[in-house]
Amino acid sequence: MTIPGARPRTNTWQRPVVLVLMLVAGGGIGTPNAAIAHGVGPVGPAEAWTAWNWDPWILLVLMTMTAVYVRGVSRLWRTAGRGRGIARWSAGCYLAGIWALFVALISPVDAVGEALFSVHMIQHLLLMVVAAPLLVLGRPPLAYLWALPDSARAAFRRSWKHVSPARRIWRAASHPVVVLLLHVGALWAWHIPFLYEAALERPLVHHLEHASFFFTALLFWWALVRVGAHHKWPGYGAGILYVFATALQSGALGALMTFAPEPWYPAHEAGVTAWNLDLMFDQQVAGALMWVPMGIVYAAAVGVLLVAWLREAERSVARRERMGWERIPGVASASPADVVRETSRTHSLTAERSDGRRTGEPDSSP
Repeated sequence: MTIPGARPRTNTWQRPVVLVLMLVAGGGIGTPNAAIAHGVGPVGPAEAWTAWNWDPWILLVLMTMTAVYVRGVSRLWRTAGRGRGIARWSAGCYLAGIWALFVALISPVDAVGEALFSVHMIQHLLLMVVAAPLLVLGRPPLAYLWALPDSARAAFRRSWKHVSPARRIWRAASHPVVVLLLHVGALWAWHIPFLYEAALERPLVHHLEHASFFFTALLFWWALVRVGAHHKWPGYGAGILYVFATALQSGALGALMTFAPEPWYPAHEAGVTAWNLDLMFDQQVAGALMWVPMGIVYAAAVGVLLVAWLREAERSVARRERMGWERIPGVASASPADVVRETSRTHSLTAERSDGRRTGEPDSSP
């Protein structure tokens, strides 16, 4: 029943969705992208802070990723309890990853990256070693699954369990060796001069470059988190070698850029001129960014794996010792204090027998 003069009821969540859909349908009317905002030439220092890339498609993707994740986490926490299944820090990591994507793709970093190779490298770092690991730590597959209706979630689980070809394809594509080849291959291939400059000149190729960096990085960190969380493939040692191999490749590429005798990408000539820089200096900064900050992130990942490996080794030793004591009659029901006293007594008797043999005294122990 409609009351005359009453305002139609509109759900709060519909307003941003309708706005984004209007932007998409209108091709982004009223929200020019970075290329239109700063004109035909490269972005200079004077206009850098106004060169935001309000691409409606990117905004729609980021909003969808956020809305679906929040819905899934909310439903999971209502069922299992707050912080269960997906910890609060994991949810925070995911939202921070969305923010990193916003900075890389929407903020002036995108526009200035077309002018300066060093800023373009910052954009790539945000995609590969900031946004990707943060999103993976948020456990998005679980949240996306819980965002589905109950019937759809149950149907998906049944189909995934029975559709073995899809599972085999995913296992093959997400195997660390395959992921390493894909990620390192994308890293080297897109820095070949003719491919890199094609990405600068053609938007479609540029989007393909970013997608290959981002999705191979997601697979890279996904495989690494699986090693740490589930002790998969074949263990922590292999995970450390996996990270080391990737760090070696990115470090080598960064060193080549830093110490190259001449610039690799003349397409940035107009950009560095607008910023009163030169091509060689811009390339050296970009190479140092790939070499040092990426190396620090990978070193931190190795440190986390080492700590987890040592803790797992300690737990394994404790389990073996506990199992050994349980095999001794009467020890399984003894208190820890009794076990400690019995152990001390045994050590004392062993020492006395040893001293008696050295001095020639008879062994009087029971």
